[in-house]
Amino acid sequence: MTTSLSRLKGTSIEELGEFPAAMENYIRNMNNQTRQEALEAMEQNVSLVQRLLPSAVERERRKIAIQDMRQLAESRRAMLRLCVSSQIELARMKADELVKIQGMEIVTRISTFANQKPLELEATLVASQNMFLETIEPQFEKLENYRHRPELYEPARQSLQHMIDTYAESNRRLLDGFKEAISNRTSQAQR
Repeated sequence: MTTSLSRLKGTSIEELGEFPAAMENYIRNMNNQTRQEALEAMEQNVSLVQRLLPSAVERERRKIAIQDMRQLAESRRAMLRLCVSSQIELARMKADELVKIQGMEIVTRISTFANQKPLELEATLVASQNMFLETIEPQFEKLENYRHRPELYEPARQSLQHMIDTYAESNRRLLDGFKEAISNRTSQAQR
């Protein structure tokens, strides 16, 4: 038989000593007189006996109390799982919202960049074109000095024309590539 000290609270040392002593005496002697003494000691200390040897009703009451405590603990676990799940979902929602906000900010930056850079690129191209024309114009003027010599004039004129075509084509490809890169970046950021 196992007993819990918590069930013996409020019992005096004398009470604790009388009953076990009587039971021990009965167990040693196993006779009617000691049995009777043990029973009398039990009757005198009913509360001690009830605490040491709970009745079927008391055992059932304890089982119900334990079951109630288990149900309460399970209910708390379920509530905790629900709380944790809702906190995780809330964190996910906040992260999604943050990603959307950051995405919108990136799109805004790229759009601003996309609107500014073509103007800057155009200014750069105009400056480059002016510099190119200033460089090529003297060459055409010089070329006119050789008009009377077709073997020199025509190849030089074709070479200068090729330089102009190459320069114009390079600028066109540069501008088209820049526009395409900006368009790709903007569409990627919007996804």
